[in-house]
Amino acid sequence: MQREGTRLGQLVGELIDLSRLQGADPLPGSNLVQVASVIAEACDRARLVAERRDITVVRRAPADLWVRGNENQLVTAVRNLIDNAITRTARRAPEWPSRPSRRWRR
Repeated sequence: MQREGTRLGQLVGELIDLSRLQGADPLPGSNLVQVASVIAEACDRARLVAERRDITVVRRAPADLWVRGNENQLVTAVRNLIDNAITRTARRAPEWPSRPSRRWRR
Protein backbone atom coordinates (compact mmCIF):
# COMPACT_ATOMS: atom_id res chain seq x y z
CA MET A 1 0.00 0.00 0.00
CA GLN A 2 2.78 2.40 0.88
CA ARG A 3 4.64 1.56 -2.33
CA GLU A 4 1.55 2.31 -4.40
CA GLY A 5 1.09 5.60 -2.56
CA THR A 6 4.66 6.56 -3.39
CA ARG A 7 4.16 5.55 -7.03
CA LEU A 8 0.95 7.59 -7.27
CA GLY A 9 2.73 10.58 -5.75
CA GLN A 10 5.45 10.30 -8.40
CA LEU A 11 2.84 10.05 -11.15
CA VAL A 12 1.11 13.20 -9.93
CA GLY A 13 4.44 15.03 -9.85
CA GLU A 14 5.22 13.88 -13.38
CA LEU A 15 1.80 15.01 -14.60
CA ILE A 16 2.43 18.44 -13.11
CA ASP A 17 5.84 18.60 -14.81
CA LEU A 18 4.32 17.56 -18.14
CA SER A 19 1.64 20.22 -17.83
CA ARG A 20 4.37 22.81 -17.25
CA LEU A 21 6.01 21.71 -20.50
CA GLN A 22 2.82 22.70 -22.29
CA GLY A 23 2.38 25.93 -20.31
CA ALA A 24 3.29 29.50 -21.16
CA ASP A 25 6.83 29.28 -19.75
CA PRO A 26 8.17 25.74 -20.22
CA LEU A 27 11.76 26.66 -19.36
CA PRO A 28 11.81 28.06 -15.83
CA GLY A 29 15.28 27.63 -14.40
CA SER A 30 16.72 26.42 -17.69
CA ASN A 31 20.37 25.42 -17.81
CA LEU A 32 22.66 23.46 -20.06
CA VAL A 33 21.81 19.81 -19.43
CA GLN A 34 23.76 16.76 -20.53
CA VAL A 35 21.48 14.57 -22.69
CA ALA A 36 23.20 11.36 -21.55
CA SER A 37 22.33 12.08 -17.91
CA VAL A 38 18.70 12.84 -18.81
CA ILE A 39 18.40 9.56 -20.72
CA ALA A 40 20.13 7.61 -17.93
CA GLU A 41 17.80 9.01 -15.27
CA ALA A 42 14.68 8.42 -17.38
CA CYS A 43 15.76 4.83 -18.13
CA ASP A 44 16.48 4.16 -14.46
CA ARG A 45 13.01 5.38 -13.52
CA ALA A 46 11.42 3.13 -16.16
CA ARG A 47 13.53 0.06 -15.38
CA LEU A 48 11.04 -1.76 -13.12
CA VAL A 49 8.16 -1.35 -15.57
CA ALA A 50 10.35 -2.64 -18.40
CA GLU A 51 11.60 -5.60 -16.36
CA ARG A 52 8.03 -6.65 -15.55
CA ARG A 53 7.39 -6.90 -19.30
CA ASP A 54 10.72 -8.63 -20.05
CA ILE A 55 11.87 -5.60 -22.04
CA THR A 56 15.43 -4.34 -22.01
CA VAL A 57 15.82 -0.59 -22.43
CA VAL A 58 19.11 0.25 -24.10
CA ARG A 59 20.44 3.75 -23.61
CA ARG A 60 22.93 5.39 -25.90
CA ALA A 61 23.86 9.02 -26.03
CA PRO A 62 27.11 10.80 -26.73
CA ALA A 63 28.59 12.34 -23.60
CA ASP A 64 29.23 15.63 -25.38
CA LEU A 65 25.58 16.30 -26.34
CA TRP A 66 23.98 19.14 -24.32
CA VAL A 67 20.65 20.98 -24.52
CA ARG A 68 19.23 24.02 -22.78
CA GLY A 69 16.27 23.25 -20.54
CA ASN A 70 15.00 22.27 -17.13
CA GLU A 71 16.54 18.92 -16.22
CA ASN A 72 13.52 17.64 -14.27
CA GLN A 73 11.16 18.51 -17.12
CA LEU A 74 13.43 16.87 -19.67
CA VAL A 75 13.71 13.69 -17.60
CA THR A 76 9.91 13.61 -17.20
CA ALA A 77 9.36 14.09 -20.93
CA VAL A 78 11.88 11.37 -21.88
CA ARG A 79 10.48 9.04 -19.20
CA ASN A 80 7.01 9.56 -20.67
CA LEU A 81 8.31 8.58 -24.12
CA ILE A 82 10.02 5.50 -22.70
CA ASP A 83 6.90 4.48 -20.76
CA ASN A 84 4.80 4.84 -23.92
CA ALA A 85 7.30 2.72 -25.86
CA ILE A 86 7.27 0.04 -23.16
CA THR A 87 3.47 0.02 -23.07
CA ARG A 88 3.24 -0.38 -26.83
CA THR A 89 6.04 -2.95 -27.20
CA ALA A 90 5.38 -6.68 -27.15
CA ARG A 91 6.91 -8.66 -24.32
CA ARG A 92 10.47 -9.82 -25.04
CA ALA A 93 10.58 -7.64 -28.13
CA PRO A 94 13.81 -7.43 -30.11
CA GLU A 95 16.10 -4.57 -29.26
CA TRP A 96 15.54 -1.33 -31.21
CA PRO A 97 17.92 1.29 -29.86
CA SER A 98 18.36 4.59 -31.57
CA ARG A 99 21.00 7.24 -31.33
CA PRO A 100 20.29 10.93 -30.96
CA SER A 101 21.11 12.87 -34.08
CA ARG A 102 23.89 15.43 -33.91
CA ARG A 103 22.25 17.58 -36.58
CA TRP A 104 20.22 19.37 -33.89
CA ARG A 105 23.42 20.66 -32.36
CA ARG A 106 24.42 24.27 -32.94
